[in-house]
Amino acid sequence: MRNEKKEIIIFDYKVEGHHTYYNSLLFDKIISSGYRVTFLTSMDIINYHSYKVWVKYKNDLNIIFINKSTFKRYPFVYFLKAWNIINKNHPNHLIIPMLDGLFMNILLIFIINGGKCFNIKWTTLYFRPIMHYSNADIKSDYYYKRATKIKLFFKKLVFRIIISDNNLNTVFMLDEFATGYFNSYFNTNKFKHLPDPVPDIYYNNNDKKLDDGQGGHKIPFKIIAYGWHTVRKGTNLLLNSIIDILQENKDFKLQLLIVGPIMDSNILNTLRSKRAKQVQENSGLILVNKFITHAESLKYLLSSDCICLPYINHIGSVSILIQGLVLKKLIIASDQNWLGHYIKSHSAGYTFEHNNINSLRKTIMTVYGLKRKNQYLSIKNNFDMEYYREKNFKNIFTGNIL
Repeated sequence: MRNEKKEIIIFDYKVEGHHTYYNSLLFDKIISSGYRVTFLTSMDIINYHSYKVWVKYKNDLNIIFINKSTFKRYPFVYFLKAWNIINKNHPNHLIIPMLDGLFMNILLIFIINGGKCFNIKWTTLYFRPIMHYSNADIKSDYYYKRATKIKLFFKKLVFRIIISDNNLNTVFMLDEFATGYFNSYFNTNKFKHLPDPVPDIYYNNNDKKLDDGQGGHKIPFKIIAYGWHTVRKGTNLLLNSIIDILQENKDFKLQLLIVGPIMDSNILNTLRSKRAKQVQENSGLILVNKFITHAESLKYLLSSDCICLPYINHIGSVSILIQGLVLKKLIIASDQNWLGHYIKSHSAGYTFEHNNINSLRKTIMTVYGLKRKNQYLSIKNNFDMEYYREKNFKNIFTGNIL
């Protein structure tokens, strides 16, 4: 940000979930530095779920909305429109907060544009490093159906093209386990680890508040599933596990909180079932099916004993995991990919065999049993929160990108 020009373009075609927070951090930093921000997106963000977050920027952003239907039907036409706007504005810098899903578009632009992806300096974030996990950790047919060898070959080809673009500054990755692999494989230093930022309010809580004044032994024992509940998040697996446990063990003081927008029709179908309604009537299930701000999420996370992350075939980092560790919460998570590696390396909780309802039920029962015996531990000692506080501070996040 040393140039005299005063405009930065952020091009994000998928504004949801953690992207809301990432972009808001970038907006704050850029605007406070006196730069004009042009935001290209495929969604009408001022009327979106996160209205409360975005509306504060409506007078400071030049928002260009490209019809979402164009992106779904003709993705390259959509991308070409964005590319033309970027070239016309010729900003100081371009930031693409999500490279995933744009590989074919970038390849075509590279060909059309005479061997360059963009005509200006640009930075991007890559969330799903499937190349790193294609052999060791993909444990189901999902990989062979959705990420074939042909797709992997294509991704490697496009990455070589991206790396060859002299205008590319950095490809940031939230997955520290994959960053070194990518630099080594492509013989470059353009891939860099970017720790997931944690909102300040998560750090400003003392131990008394964290335990809600009850020493971590709340009744009932509360398990929370938080975020945008898509098929990949595995919330329906968790919901059925809790229903099974509570129907088989009538005396259990166990409660599931599902917090955040429910986007998976399987969850909605389960919730309509008679057995789910019975559990809900007995206070074993609480639903908060709406967009949640960080302040609201903190309230729900602090009220819980355990965060469950039953992700299915998820590749990449998980923001809520880091937030939970900062809040000293026990984590139950699937044993796959980055999620499984992180839990095990930091001894931050318990893992179960991903997409296996029996394994998940057994793990929940184990944790509940430890709680009943007064052996419940919120977090093990080898998670260095002070180190993580320093690395994940939001100014470091924005400073790296900008």
